[in-house]
Amino acid sequence: MRVLAAGLFGLALCAQAEAPKIVGWIEPVTLAGGQLALEAKLDTGADVSSLDARDIRIAERDGRSWVSFAVPDRKGRRLRIERPLERMMEIKKASGGSQDRPVVQLKVCLDGVERLTMVNLVDRSKLSTPMLIGRSFLEGHFAVDSARSRTTEPNCAGAAK
Repeated sequence: MRVLAAGLFGLALCAQAEAPKIVGWIEPVTLAGGQLALEAKLDTGADVSSLDARDIRIAERDGRSWVSFAVPDRKGRRLRIERPLERMMEIKKASGGSQDRPVVQLKVCLDGVERLTMVNLVDRSKLSTPMLIGRSFLEGHFAVDSARSRTTEPNCAGAAK
């Protein structure tokens, strides 16, 4: 009887857990504490997020590798960001072969949820969105409905408009 009661209590706790919010496959996000607003493709097939970055430079500082890069916004302005290099990531390209990309941690905000997440940096200028949000950011907070898009507004503190 105790086992049954414990099991039912566990199920009740799971039922009380908040369900992930359903969002579309294209949503607005903000970066760097709201300094930059971008459209992002939400991709459950990718683990790590990816960001359109230009003029990527890796340099040593205080015995650690740092990455400096520029992120263009919708109005053509560029925000220069510097972050410690977390690692290099090998990405298999759809056209064949692979590419090494630097990975940094960035604060990303989607619909009021701001999380520090791993982001690989690459020129995405030929792609439809400047950012791709992967599972590691979405997990536990969002479910993606591929029939919907632009269902949210950036609403983290200081979010760019």
